[in-house]
Amino acid sequence: MIKYPSSIDEMIDKYKDLLSISDEPINLGCTLIDQPNQADIRWDSSSKTWFLRFNANVPMFALVHELGHIYFARKKSKYVYFACYRNDPEIDDRLYPLLNNLLDCFINYNLTLFNEIYHLYQAIVFEYLDQIEIFKEHIIHTKVPIVLLSWYILFFIDHNYLIKKQERAIRSNEMTQLRFYLKKQILQSSSEVDELILNTFTEKIKNFDNIKAINDPKTILNFFIDVLQATTLWDKSTLKKQVILSYPKIQL
Repeated sequence: MIKYPSSIDEMIDKYKDLLSISDEPINLGCTLIDQPNQADIRWDSSSKTWFLRFNANVPMFALVHELGHIYFARKKSKYVYFACYRNDPEIDDRLYPLLNNLLDCFINYNLTLFNEIYHLYQAIVFEYLDQIEIFKEHIIHTKVPIVLLSWYILFFIDHNYLIKKQERAIRSNEMTQLRFYLKKQILQSSSEVDELILNTFTEKIKNFDNIKAINDPKTILNFFIDVLQATTLWDKSTLKKQVILSYPKIQL
């Protein structure tokens, strides 16, 4: 795992400069979160400040990824809600991991365009592949289809569109194994998602490659709806309402 420099503040400042978000106030003094390898960012409208929370052992890319949300929201899409997910009691909780991982793929794509960041991202992906037996066990013991589907989105896009082709070829065996175990566990754990549905879901995810460089929020959110509708867990009307609640002020 890549270690931090001597100061977290120095590291944050380095990547804020790289992403041209040096003018964004970020508070690192908030409570650490318990989940290993996790970080998150929140916007406080009263203080006009971002609050970055993280686990003490979080890998560096996880912190840079949170900065990437600010970068994507402020500099690329010009849509602040891509950096601050809304909590609303009317939002179906099952949607959060799916919407979050779909958005994370756009954040990661934009970050991996920076050579200085790509190696941090690659280290995270390769760490999973280096510990593939552990992760396969984790997959096998996960019985929540929504969580498995959210992982499937992330790994499918990581492996097919974000990892460089020459590196993808070197690690293709492990990548194929992870996808196989994810697909197998999704089908075994869900009475609603069969192989035909999962194949359609996969085809919809592949459209990421066509729009990954697009920063228009409406196009991105319609992609979310299209992918999630393929699960057949929600109809299009319901998804549209839910996505508007999660990401407001966009006419879909």
